[in-house]
Amino acid sequence: MKKFELHGEYQHNFDYKITLKPTDKCNQKCWFCNEYNNQSNDWTLSDTNKVIQKINDIIFNLKKQKPNYIIYIYFYGGEPTLFKYWEYMNKEILKIDADNNKRLMVIQTQTNLSLSYNRLSNFLHSFKNNEKNRIELCSSYHVGYQKVQEFKQKLDLLDKHNANTFCFFSTDHTQESLMLSDLDYLKNNSIIIRYTLHDKISRNYDYTKYSKHKLFIGKNEEQFNFDIITDNNIKSIINYKDVMFLRMNSFENMKCDCTKRNLIIDNNLLCYSCMDYQKKSMIGVSLDNYKISDYMICEIKECYNGLEFKKQI
Repeated sequence: MKKFELHGEYQHNFDYKITLKPTDKCNQKCWFCNEYNNQSNDWTLSDTNKVIQKINDIIFNLKKQKPNYIIYIYFYGGEPTLFKYWEYMNKEILKIDADNNKRLMVIQTQTNLSLSYNRLSNFLHSFKNNEKNRIELCSSYHVGYQKVQEFKQKLDLLDKHNANTFCFFSTDHTQESLMLSDLDYLKNNSIIIRYTLHDKISRNYDYTKYSKHKLFIGKNEEQFNFDIITDNNIKSIINYKDVMFLRMNSFENMKCDCTKRNLIIDNNLLCYSCMDYQKKSMIGVSLDNYKISDYMICEIKECYNGLEFKKQI
């Protein structure tokens, strides 16, 4: 393969994306997840202000090239709402270039919605989404970690403030009865099914038995398709799962333009252009020394989180 590029609805519509990982801590410890470390450090207030200044610098450099830019800020973890300066960062980032009526800033947090209803309510009441600014939360529900009734109240609150994207509902066949009951309770919300497998019990558990269940009619994560152009310039539909699980995942030594569109800053203030590099513990660059470049030569074969970026020989 000589070229890989997303088109259509899955092509990113932002000019630059900054993923913020201020903490690696999580309060749920789901059995299928290894993206947390409860012994790790969080950003201090000083660290937080350094990151805000870096975002400021990136935005004003971007503005020189394109005044009507779209900037996407993404809080990730761990569980980002465990970070004590989460609210503060949202407010301060929104102030950057706030007088520019041409720009759009989207700040999204990926969260398990374990924060209290009152804290969420206070947070949402401090913002107003409009054509220049959007505050969004993308949630995930994990069976048995909070009462589904309380979770739904928070989902409904997000809807009320036009701040809800969707909720990933993680399946758990080890708690089948409770899982189906919770899913039934949330059936009127915007839910996407995330199929999870418990390696200790059954690596190849068959979820197809649910496929005709009334609750499983609709979108699930495996149904996401990429509309791509490959090296022969023939447009084709490739299933997300097919790419993820290596049926056509061979990007090593290809040029990737993630470096001019993407930045990840982890809880140690190390910077990466690709989430896959960060997750594989590749060497990051210090916040002070990180510079935007046109492309990088990918050193890893499997691309999971950077599939939205153009790749070519």
